[in-house]
Amino acid sequence: NINAYPNPFSESTKISFTCSNSQTIQFSLKNLLGKTIFKKMFTAKKGFNSFKFNRNNFVRGMYIYSLQTNTEVVSKRLIMR
Repeated sequence: NINAYPNPFSESTKISFTCSNSQTIQFSLKNLLGKTIFKKMFTAKKGFNSFKFNRNNFVRGMYIYSLQTNTEVVSKRLIMR
């Protein structure tokens, strides 16, 4: 389960998800052409996890954000105003 709130957002959004165990996760952001424009690795704990994602200098529009583990990838849409 993965969620971004608020979505759409202007300055920042909170990405939250649940993990079945502690593991390394890769967060990535892609534009609609499939080009990766942001990537971050972090260690998630078992249970509920969340982190703040700042817009920084990304232009307005729709993006695809993904969380990837060793066994799965979950992707959803993210809209920056």
